[in-house]
Amino acid sequence: TALPEKKFDLIIDDGLHMPHANLNTLRFALPLLKPNGIFIIEDVAGAENPVWEMVGQHLHARGYRCQIIHTRGGSDMFAVVSPASTVSF
Repeated sequence: TALPEKKFDLIIDDGLHMPHANLNTLRFALPLLKPNGIFIIEDVAGAENPVWEMVGQHLHARGYRCQIIHTRGGSDMFAVVSPASTVSF
């Protein structure tokens, strides 16, 4: 069953908390974001930040804005803002 052709302002991944799973969700979710929509991966372990820095560089080259957000609780978040016009991942 296919999802309807709907775009979202915000998509949050609070799933397996493992880079390979988060990357699959990211690949699925990016085309579903509205222009300037936000995708957030919660509970990113600090040891995984180099992975997300590399992903951020890859996406930045395609017009996305990315940032690792450090929280007081010790687990970070990775946020992606889609460009004004959607770009395929």
